[in-house]
Amino acid sequence: MEDGQGAWQEHLDPQSGNVFWFNSITKASVWEKPAELKTRAEINCPWKAYISDSGRKFYFNQQTKESVWVEPPELKAVREGLDRDGKQKTESTGALPTFVPPPTEAKKVAYTAFDSVPKEEITYRTQEERVEAFRSLLQQAGVTSTWNWEMTMRAIINDEKYKAIPQLSEKKKILQDFQAEKRKQEREEKKKKESKLREQFMQMLKENASHITKRMNWKKAFPYFESDPRYAAIPDRDREDLFLQYLDQVEREEQAQFRQQKRENREKFREKLQNDPTVDINTQWRTVKEAYKDDPTFLQLDPIDRLNVFEEYYKDLDKADEEKRRTESQARGKDSRKNREAFRNLLNESQEQGLITAQTRWSNFQRTIRDNPIYKAMIDPKQTGSLPAELFSDLLDKLEEAYQEDKKKLKAIIAELKFDLTSKTSPDELRSAVSSHGKFGEISEKHQQPLFEDLIKKAEKKEKQIAKDTERAHKKNISRFVDMLENMRNLTSFSKWEEIRPVIQDENAFLKLNDEDERIRIFNEISSKRKEDSSDEEGIIREKSPVSTAPPPPKKEDGDDRDHDRDRDRDRKSKKDKKHKKEKKDKKRKKQRDNSPERREKKSRSEHRDSSSHRDRDREYRDRDREHRDDRDRMDKDDLYRRRKQVEYSSGEEGERKE
Repeated sequence: MEDGQGAWQEHLDPQSGNVFWFNSITKASVWEKPAELKTRAEINCPWKAYISDSGRKFYFNQQTKESVWVEPPELKAVREGLDRDGKQKTESTGALPTFVPPPTEAKKVAYTAFDSVPKEEITYRTQEERVEAFRSLLQQAGVTSTWNWEMTMRAIINDEKYKAIPQLSEKKKILQDFQAEKRKQEREEKKKKESKLREQFMQMLKENASHITKRMNWKKAFPYFESDPRYAAIPDRDREDLFLQYLDQVEREEQAQFRQQKRENREKFREKLQNDPTVDINTQWRTVKEAYKDDPTFLQLDPIDRLNVFEEYYKDLDKADEEKRRTESQARGKDSRKNREAFRNLLNESQEQGLITAQTRWSNFQRTIRDNPIYKAMIDPKQTGSLPAELFSDLLDKLEEAYQEDKKKLKAIIAELKFDLTSKTSPDELRSAVSSHGKFGEISEKHQQPLFEDLIKKAEKKEKQIAKDTERAHKKNISRFVDMLENMRNLTSFSKWEEIRPVIQDENAFLKLNDEDERIRIFNEISSKRKEDSSDEEGIIREKSPVSTAPPPPKKEDGDDRDHDRDRDRDRKSKKDKKHKKEKKDKKRKKQRDNSPERREKKSRSEHRDSSSHRDRDREYRDRDREHRDDRDRMDKDDLYRRRKQVEYSSGEEGERKE
């Protein structure tokens, strides 16, 4: 069959995907279709198929020089006829050889389904393409991980792809990387194979599980399956280890099954507790234990597991109950906030209507809203937060602040107008005096009349205080003048006012007392007293106290004293016990009263009433303290002066004695 059609066989290059032909007689491989195999239709068809540089197939007409991307109908008809002939031939002759070495010429860049074009030199655009071509050559040549460079070079040196990498060192580097990947693949394949053999060995042990127990050793076990081919596929050194691993796995599976069964029993017992209406948050463990003592699910559990299931369920009940209480508390809190907001609106409306002013008392206002449903909702025992009296006090503080601001404005107007405000001034006179001022309109109309009355009362208090201060100062001046005269060492019962006056006329005590008649009167009184004291010293007689002649009281017996002391101690102890019991009972009764809503509301009213009265008293106390502080400062200055004079007088007398 030399040079005949039967010598040529069509093959597909697995690396490039191109078709080539192999001559079984000459052992030659070519990319171009031999002339012996061409049909008349192939020879007469002017269309040829090519591949562009971008890798896309196009078609060229050799007669008309036309190029198209779509396959022409003539070429398609020829290709379909060849495909049918090739299929029939394959079915009749059988499969082609699995591998025939492709031709060593350069890779074809233009081809047709029925003919070939002249081969062109392979070009590579990037370094990656060069490396990939060389690696495909190694793969195509069947290079293994154990080949050295000489063996590899003999297999690939005649291929055109060998020239893709020009440097020898780079070729060797690609070969090393290629062989490293090969070794990695071989290891993975070996590992997969060993893993599969191990799985088959473990499956063999599972199939013989009826002959294997947890206490059995390897020597007793292997005779049951040594004839199995899966036994022989495992090396001797690994068989016993796999057998021990199998025993461990069986034990773990049994433990897992036991835990799973235990978990299911716990869940069943918990479901029974959940479906039992008699078990709630107040149920005790001993009650549940007694109720389920004959239950099969209960008996399957260990005592500690039973208790744990109950405790977990009880915690869930407690959490649910707490969540319920929290929800109810939030609902109550929400209702309480609504009630407080409604009561604040009621207070604001009453304040706008003039029912509440800065001088209004809670007890008076409470009587007007006692039957109001908003007030009744605020004193409900379930109500939380601030009490009505506290909210009223907050509003009153705001009104008091506004009232004080208007009071400052009115005082500034009076001071600017220099109006003489006295206790005899009437509110109408004060209004007519300040109403013409430009800033009077800034004062709230509802505060005007109370402010007028308040300022007039304050002016009256001030006048009274001034009178008191004047009288007190006059008494102090008299006292200082008296002290000064009494401390004078040259004042005797025979002294004359005309003689003493020049001596003391420059003293502060003399100057403070402006009334000359009062000075003379005090001098005469002191002078008369000095005369009386001197006469008393001359005629004084000391009398001795008389001696008592009354007989002494009779003595008591010792026994009588002891009985008396014992009775007295007994009475004291009895009284003390009665007092203690009474205090305890009163304390308990008082606690019950204090916890009642009525007592709570009464206490709030009392506190508010006290706070209101305390506010008024505090203002009065502040004014009084300021006045007392001023008086104390003046008294301290006068006292310091008097002490200085006393020191001077005493030092003068001491000097005279020495002389």
